Amino acid sequence: MKQDRTDLHDDELDRLLASASSPPTPLGAEARLLKRVAVLEATPVPQAQNSGKKYWLTGLPLAASLALGLYVGASGTSLVSADDADIASLEEVWSTGLEEAELAAEEDQS
Repeated sequence: MKQDRTDLHDDELDRLLASASSPPTPLGAEARLLKRVAVLEATPVPQAQNSGKKYWLTGLPLAASLALGLYVGASGTSLVSADDADIASLEEVWSTGLEEAELAAEEDQS
């Protein structure tokens, strides 16, 4: 069975690229390119009108949540208190089924 070789090593790729020829530049391409660049340089870029208050107001909720997160994380306490019964009920809801799978595997082995 013949295997296609599609991966080239660096030296093989360098030799291949060195042997390739550059395509000819179309007539007038340089002039057209320089004309487009001149038009783009002459076009003014519109400046955005920004109000300082608007940006501060949009960042306020983010800053508040960051400050609250740092405070709660540094204090080592939780904002939500849960007793053992709440945690046990959450464990029942969040069951992944792994225990059932282990029991089924043990039953299959016996």
